[in-house]
Amino acid sequence: MSHISANELKTRGVAAIEQALAMQPEAIVSVRGKDRFVVLELAQYQHLDAFPENLAVLQQLKAQGVPIGILSNGDAAMLQAAVHSAGFDGLLDHLISVDPIRKFKTHPEAYALGEHATGLAARDILFVSCNAWDALGATWYGYTTLWVNRYHLPFEELGTQPTRTGRDLRAVLEFFS
Repeated sequence: MSHISANELKTRGVAAIEQALAMQPEAIVSVRGKDRFVVLELAQYQHLDAFPENLAVLQQLKAQGVPIGILSNGDAAMLQAAVHSAGFDGLLDHLISVDPIRKFKTHPEAYALGEHATGLAARDILFVSCNAWDALGATWYGYTTLWVNRYHLPFEELGTQPTRTGRDLRAVLEFFS
């Protein structure tokens, strides 16, 4: 995988990303010598693989009658392609894009879309994200939250904490057992 330093990104901007992605579909951005971010072209989202446990967890939730959805900053076409690529067709009840409101998460109107789609209050919805900023935004909005911290990252100190933190998606099942 190609590497870009934060300094290179600062001095060369998008050109550094374009050069790195011309060689490989993903690039790592390092900050102060530590790998911190992965950059990829938006089209790559249509071909992302799911983590190994995700399909079984979603199937178990579906069998229990738990409504399942995605609330994403991506557009509807990208979401549908990602769901299909991951093999999740038929498992999700809601594919919710912020695209129609033109406001991204962490804007409160973006999080309100989950309530509108499900007819449930935020406190009655488990909002799951592997992005700490997203789990915290959802917490601020009023959701019950789970941060899936696969990579054992340090907690972001932003004035609140998610309801729970888990190592992978199996932690969702604890909410429904």
